[in-house]
Amino acid sequence: MIFMDIEASGLQGYPIEIGLAFVTADRAVEMYSMLIRYDEWLDNDALWDECAEALHGITRDQLRQCGRSPREVIDWLIPLVKGHIVIVDSNYDQPWLNELFAAAGLPEPTDFYLGGVPFCFDSPEIDRQKMDR
Repeated sequence: MIFMDIEASGLQGYPIEIGLAFVTADRAVEMYSMLIRYDEWLDNDALWDECAEALHGITRDQLRQCGRSPREVIDWLIPLVKGHIVIVDSNYDQPWLNELFAAAGLPEPTDFYLGGVPFCFDSPEIDRQKMDR
């Protein structure tokens, strides 16, 4: 199972980080993240929310210094999540993910399925794992 969280410049803003957490077969957790740098977004002050920055702690300077292009982020992301159900905790994550793909000049993703947290508890796949214990 894969969990994804997308941090953004604000609710009406753009994606600035993708974080992933994998639960492995031995129930260990592996975590990965990547900052997103897209200068067209970064240079738009109207899309940067100081309150959001205070919550996630990511600055525009960090994005400029350490962020990767939308295409680099997607090239990193797809092999990790392709064919998986990816659990997200917000209805904003799909639009932000779509915006990331658009910034890279790509169509909306279809290589994986985004499901909300309730999916974890209602999935037949989860029920099978419970029975295998």
